[in-house]
Formats: sequence, structure tokens, C-alpha cells
Amino acid sequence: GHTNNVFCVKHVPHQDNSFVTAAADGDVRLTDLIRQEDKSLRPRVEVLSSNPGDMTLKIEFLPTAPMSFLTTHRDGTIRLTDLRLARRT
Repeated sequence: GHTNNVFCVKHVPHQDNSFVTAAADGDVRLTDLIRQEDKSLRPRVEVLSSNPGDMTLKIEFLPTAPMSFLTTHRDGTIRLTDLRLARRT
């Protein structure tokens, strides 16, 4: 679903089929691969944050809080996201 280059993909710790992506389009996305009855995988994608025109460069999960991660951005900011919260960023 990204509209520009993907710079970083990280597996969500302790989650079998989930990963987070960061891209030049400024989006940070969570993808869950859901196993279907026919054993195929179907992606469910959620945009966690969107900052058009501001590239998201890197993702790093916190070692002491595996459901939280930091993202770095071209504008020089570092943002914290917690996957447990309804308003994530």
C-alpha cells in the first residue's frame, strides 16, 4: 500500500505474522498476515501514522517494551508509537 520506496521493515516481537513498514511516502504501516481456512495468508494493513512529504526512515522496537517502537524521519524528529494504544502515535 505504500506509494513510494520502503526503507525499513521490522517484525513485531512476539507476534507470529505481524510487521511494521516505513517508507518515503511518510507512512508507517502495521501489517498482520491472517491465515485463511484454505491455509493462505491475507494481509490486513493499518496506517499507524501518515506524514506526506516527510520520509520515514527507520524503525526500532524498544527492548524493554516490545509493543513500542521509535521511528526516525527526514525532518529530524524521532516518534514513539505504542501498538497497545488506540491513538498510537
